[in-house]
Amino acid sequence: MKAMRDVWGDTLVALGKANSNVLVLDADLANSTKADKFAKACPERFLQMGIAEQNFVGAAVGLASVGYIPWLSTFAVFFTHRAIDPIRMLVDDCKNKRYMINFLDESKGGQD
Repeated sequence: MKAMRDVWGDTLVALGKANSNVLVLDADLANSTKADKFAKACPERFLQMGIAEQNFVGAAVGLASVGYIPWLSTFAVFFTHRAIDPIRMLVDDCKNKRYMINFLDESKGGQD
């Protein structure tokens, strides 16, 4: 059985190969979430945003509004705690709903 994070990384690569508008925004956790697989396959569409989940939500909304399909990669604890206001204010109010958000719950260091 494949670990969930490996499936996530492989799926991002498959999505990126199928659609040139797919982007991955990462919050400095690409190695842990396996988004680094996408970074290797499509480096020009991988955006390392640093430890700034609030900012990468806003960036994703802006990118979606001009036709890109951003996927966000971070841990659930950071995403839900640090980025809740931008999610509520930007994502919820955005008329262009062509973006996807995903996160992994690695906050407790548990198994995949």
